[in-house]
Amino acid sequence: MWYTVKQIATALGITSRAVQKRSKKEDWPWKKSAGLGHRRSLALADLPWDVQQAVMGATQRPPVREEGPGFLFTTKQVAEALGVTTQAVSWRSKKEDWSHVKRPGRGGGKLFGLATLPEDVRTALVNSGRSRAPKGLYKRVQRLNSAVAMLQRELELLNSMMEG
Repeated sequence: MWYTVKQIATALGITSRAVQKRSKKEDWPWKKSAGLGHRRSLALADLPWDVQQAVMGATQRPPVREEGPGFLFTTKQVAEALGVTTQAVSWRSKKEDWSHVKRPGRGGGKLFGLATLPEDVRTALVNSGRSRAPKGLYKRVQRLNSAVAMLQRELELLNSMMEG
């Protein structure tokens, strides 16, 4: 599979010029792309391992445009939902080793997937209205959880009555 310098730069979260410099320094094999200009195409198999992983990860993750009110959240969005500073979120994410992807483009940063965050953070994000979960879903889930707990207690009570 062939990728342009721009696609590789986006996957790595760096500029196209940085990719060009590294490819020249490390002598990556390339071919000239069709069309105007001096566009280069690089074969995935010929790229260094870290670049291959970044490119493959970039092609398998959801599009970044989904991040706004969706399932990917920036450090700032998580901080606002938790009522803490972005520095506190960064510190906690490092300490607890939260799964994240690099945010492409200038400034970079991290994007956290809703499903990979700790439960208290997920709850805060859902309650803050930043996720696409249907309105009232969290309260319904809480009610169902309490109903399940009540049924489990009743089942235990019935089992103990049958044994005795």
